Amino acid sequence: MQLDLPLDGDVPPGDIRTDAADMPSFVRKAERAARWRSPRVRAALAAGCLVALTALAVQWTLAQRDLVGARSASLRPMLLAACEALGCEVRAPRSLQALRVEASGVVRVERGDHYRLSVSLRNLGTHEVALPAFELALTDTQGRLIARRVLRASELGARAEALGAGAELTLQSTIQVASGTVAGYTIELFYP
Repeated sequence: MQLDLPLDGDVPPGDIRTDAADMPSFVRKAERAARWRSPRVRAALAAGCLVALTALAVQWTLAQRDLVGARSASLRPMLLAACEALGCEVRAPRSLQALRVEASGVVRVERGDHYRLSVSLRNLGTHEVALPAFELALTDTQGRLIARRVLRASELGARAEALGAGAELTLQSTIQVASGTVAGYTIELFYP
């Protein structure tokens, strides 16, 4: 059996193929590094990073749209337009840290089982805040729980859904307690 091997002059220059596996590893590493350093690849990577950062900023702004809309009046129209297209809403932000109960009280109205609850709420923030819900827990003379109820601000007489910056709001409602005499109470604020 005879092997015909081409001589150096018999092979055209375009037909010489070098297999990547035949190259030494340091040559392969150098070629790979040179590809990543080329201006086109660097420009594509920079453009990809810029697009990703822009998308992240837009996503964060939409997720925090209530707070961004309350703090920046100039961005509010853009947020409203974006939410109209996406089917979301821009509302007053929720911030329990900005709210403080200034005064509260539960007083028996008559000899019956009716009590008047009054709560004075102040917004300590620099922007409007959504009104929370109130959890009212009533206790007897031994500290045992008689009743627990969640009241929305609208049930306490609030006409608006938000409390302006630095504003105070007094809410009142009459509640009926059928199981015992109320001796104490606690009020917790929360957002449902």
